Amino acid sequence: MADPPPARRPVLLIGFTAAFVLAVVAAFLFVPALQPTPTDPSLEIASRFRPYRSSGLFETGTAFDLARIELNGATDVRLMHPNANRPSIGGAGGLNYRIEPDDALTGRVDVYLRKTVRAEENNSYMYGGAGLQISAVRHQIKVWRQETGKSAAVVVWSSGHYPEGGVWVTATVRHPKGVTVRQADQGDPTFNTFTPTNPAALTLNEWREVKQTPVPKDEFPK
Repeated sequence: MADPPPARRPVLLIGFTAAFVLAVVAAFLFVPALQPTPTDPSLEIASRFRPYRSSGLFETGTAFDLARIELNGATDVRLMHPNANRPSIGGAGGLNYRIEPDDALTGRVDVYLRKTVRAEENNSYMYGGAGLQISAVRHQIKVWRQETGKSAAVVVWSSGHYPEGGVWVTATVRHPKGVTVRQADQGDPTFNTFTPTNPAALTLNEWREVKQTPVPKDEFPK
C-alpha cells in the first residue's frame, strides 16, 4: 500500500507567516512613515495645534543649543544689545542675557541658548502664512562673532521674522577667569557692520557664524 502524500497545508501556512513577518520588518526598516520618531533630548515639544482650520501648524516648546566661541586671545567680549537698531529677536518676544563666570573654561566662551515658542492656542501669532514651529525656529536663531585683537563682538540673531512675537530666547553666557563679558551699549558702532541681509558685507567685515550643537535638557544650565 502506497504512503499517503505529505501534508502541504502546514508548510504553506508557515511559509506565508514567515513572508508576512519579513514584509512587516522590511516596512518598518525602509518606509520612513512607519518608523518610530526618535526622541530628541534637546527638544521639548509642549503642543501641536492649528488655531484655525486654514492656519499653519503651531508647535510650541523649547529647544536647547550650545555655541562655543573660541576667544583666540580676546579678553573682552561684547554682546549686541537686544534693543539695537536691528533687534536680534524682536517682536513681542525677546532676547535676555545671563552672564556667568566659569573657572572650568579655558580659551572659549560658551553660549547656551534656550529657545522657546510659547504661542497659546487662543491667540493668532503667525509666522507669515504658517504657524510658528520650535523645531524650525531653533535653526533660524543663530550666533555670529567678530574678533579684533583683544576684543570680540557677539550677536544672537534670527533669520526669521516674528512681528507678533511668540519667540523668546535666553542666552546663558559662561566665560573663563580673566575674560570680561558684557552687554554692549545700544549705540555701539561695532555692530554697525553686522549686516545679516548682506552676506558679502558680513564676510568682508569678518563676521563668522558660530556652529551650534544640541544639548540634552538634563545637561543644560538651570
